[in-house]
Amino acid sequence: MNTKLKLQIRRLIKFCIVGGIGTIIGVYGFYIFINWLKIPDYIHPSWFFEPIPWAIGLSTVLSVVWNFTGNSLWTFKDIAVSHAKTHMSRFVKFCIVSTIASVTGWILLYVFRYWLGISYYIPLLGFPIPWAIGFTTLIGVAWTFSANTLFTFREEKTNK
Repeated sequence: MNTKLKLQIRRLIKFCIVGGIGTIIGVYGFYIFINWLKIPDYIHPSWFFEPIPWAIGLSTVLSVVWNFTGNSLWTFKDIAVSHAKTHMSRFVKFCIVSTIASVTGWILLYVFRYWLGISYYIPLLGFPIPWAIGFTTLIGVAWTFSANTLFTFREEKTNK
């Protein structure tokens, strides 16, 4: 196996580890925020003060910041950043790639359920397996790894 392929396989494994930890951070962040942001309806009956959208937003931001930091410092650490502007530019690109992955996943889940009438779960040995979430996650990982490798963390061209 050539060296470049080995490097990409190692990066993919690291990328999945960072993303897995980011998912855990997002899920537990949501749980903490949803319980922390409890606002009784009789105080603020407005949708603006509903805790679920705020908890989703805050936990997503927490997860994206973790994923960007982890991938910058570990997965793609061999790709140098020349200055702070480049680092911020990479963060913006990372957020764009993550947003596209999230929206695509939501659309696919909607299509599976409401257009194709396919259940999110399939029974396997008596347990419901969330195949649709697994499928959209695989598509999301393929997209985010490819896009971040080719777009966000690509080697900077140097003028020599």
